[in-house]
Amino acid sequence: MGETVFDEEYVHRQLPERLNKMALIHGARTVLVHGTEEQQRNWLPRVLDCSDISCQGFSEQHAGSDLTSRRTTGRLDGTKSS
Repeated sequence: MGETVFDEEYVHRQLPERLNKMALIHGARTVLVHGTEEQQRNWLPRVLDCSDISCQGFSEQHAGSDLTSRRTTGRLDGTKSS
């Protein structure tokens, strides 16, 4: 069960998982739909040839990438950090 036709073909042909999958699935789609022609010309070829690699960071345990679910807070205690 792939997210895209490409994923289904990779599974069908027993190929390894694609490099830069996050950029292809999320970033490239966004640039294709909302990006200017210049952004598409500059960014999409680098995503396809893996010159630019994307990843997704997670905010904290149990929140995943949903920053609104974070529970971490901070407070000033008068000390300086270096």
